[in-house]
Amino acid sequence: MAKSLIYICCLPSSFTPMALNDLFAPFGTILWSRLVQDTNAETHTYGYVEMAQSQAEKAISSLHGSLIEDQKLIVRFSNDILQRRRN
Repeated sequence: MAKSLIYICCLPSSFTPMALNDLFAPFGTILWSRLVQDTNAETHTYGYVEMAQSQAEKAISSLHGSLIEDQKLIVRFSNDILQRRRN
């Protein structure tokens, strides 16, 4: 099974690790997830989810550009983000 790491940006500050898992659960099995937090335990606005490749593709196509608490989500393969930073 090929695995893919998904990058999620522009999450609301009220988002929790459980909410991140709940957001991606309809698309398949979450192998790993992380919501980045600062030292005050307040959520930054991004996270990562690892899923099977085919499930990740469905999640990205469904969630990219969707609104949560009036914030438009950016949902992409993490490799896409790394490539943009290198260029």
